[in-house]
Amino acid sequence: MKDIEDYLAGEFKRSKETVEAIDRSLKGVTNLFKDSFRQRKGNPRWPYEWGDSDPENYLRVLQDKPSISTQAMCITAIDELLKYWKGDAVGQLTNETIATLESHRRMSLKGILDTIEKDKGWVSSTFGKNDVFTASWVISLVDETTSENVLQRLAEIIGCVLINPGFENRTLLAGPKGHPNTAGPHALPLLRVVRAACRLQNKCVKFVELYEFYETGKNKWSLRKKGSKKPTNGVPPQLVTDVIENGKKIAALWFAKTLDRQLSFERFKDSRFDAAELVFCLEGALETGSISRDQKIVADVLEVVRKAQIDSVYWRPYRPMVCTPQGMVLLPISVEIANCLLKLLFERTWSFERTELFAKYRDTIDQYFHWLRGQRYPKGDTLESKWTGWHSENAYETDRVHIWTTSQVAIFLLHYREAIEADIKAKLLVKSGFTVKRPNTIRVTWNDVIAFDKGIAKDH
Repeated sequence: MKDIEDYLAGEFKRSKETVEAIDRSLKGVTNLFKDSFRQRKGNPRWPYEWGDSDPENYLRVLQDKPSISTQAMCITAIDELLKYWKGDAVGQLTNETIATLESHRRMSLKGILDTIEKDKGWVSSTFGKNDVFTASWVISLVDETTSENVLQRLAEIIGCVLINPGFENRTLLAGPKGHPNTAGPHALPLLRVVRAACRLQNKCVKFVELYEFYETGKNKWSLRKKGSKKPTNGVPPQLVTDVIENGKKIAALWFAKTLDRQLSFERFKDSRFDAAELVFCLEGALETGSISRDQKIVADVLEVVRKAQIDSVYWRPYRPMVCTPQGMVLLPISVEIANCLLKLLFERTWSFERTELFAKYRDTIDQYFHWLRGQRYPKGDTLESKWTGWHSENAYETDRVHIWTTSQVAIFLLHYREAIEADIKAKLLVKSGFTVKRPNTIRVTWNDVIAFDKGIAKDH
């Protein structure tokens, strides 16, 4: 009993305090999403940033059309928040606030999909025309019920990357208009492409089986339904599902090679070592199947990531995704790294949760959380703020928040909270003296113990 008593007085208490801190932040973030949503010239949107002084000013500096990627990122975060407020935290948020969030979500998503259908895409002031980053965020929101024209445009953007030879060794982001991107290949854009392709395969099965790519010019491809008589430029068409599978195989090799390369940089103290790219490559290698979770290289990477926090608790990225000839660079933000790590450390399936890796490397995530919490900007009282948000660590703002960054932080906080709660349950079972077995390791079924009909069938 001493073991369980020590746990309850120590780690359990600290874990519950962390969960309470997360809950307060989630309430503040929810209020931010509720309060900052506005309509401008008939276009509902969340702005890039929000602050104390004259909030309407943040809307006046916007273009006539909202940022598609910002809206998609916010909707993704709100989906997670609504699940939380209606589940674990049911009753802690007013029905009015929940209804307002749901209304904001519907209007924003409709605006996104209408824009893509009407304009056949979008232009990002950061990433260029019809960029893969924005496409990957929007694809996370679609399914078989989405307009076929929208699905076709999104699949075309992702597929045209995967179908062209050498895509893995090129930059996948065009960069701002008039400023070509001179950065080399980067793991995060490629990871976003792979995630989007997997999402299309899993959520839009009928669509990917119905459409095929056909070449319209040298290394130029378009989508059409199978059996169409459109000219093919002499090159056999390729099914969307085949393009995705072939692209994932090519990406798998690149992720595995770059993963080994980054580990070598760290081992020999090479200045090119970048913990952020190492983490993105690890997830990419796992996503594409080039390595499995049980291989030694996973533990090697996690040890390196833990060690990297000695120099930078938030794994400061060094390799840019976008770089212009004038010297402007765009780096990943740290919460994208943390979200990748959590996905690896805490495995969730419909039947069970695996917390062993999270328990072993939780100190790494805990350190990041404490740093992240110190970066938040609360409007109002510290404990019960009116709203709470974060700004990009690359901006060092002190009077405003970036809503697109805050959306990523919200996802991190929700998944971190879920992992802590699962870790608490697992440790309570073990420390209370129970034997724990996973469903997939149990060979004896209830039918082996007793027939479901108690043997009645044998009597007839």
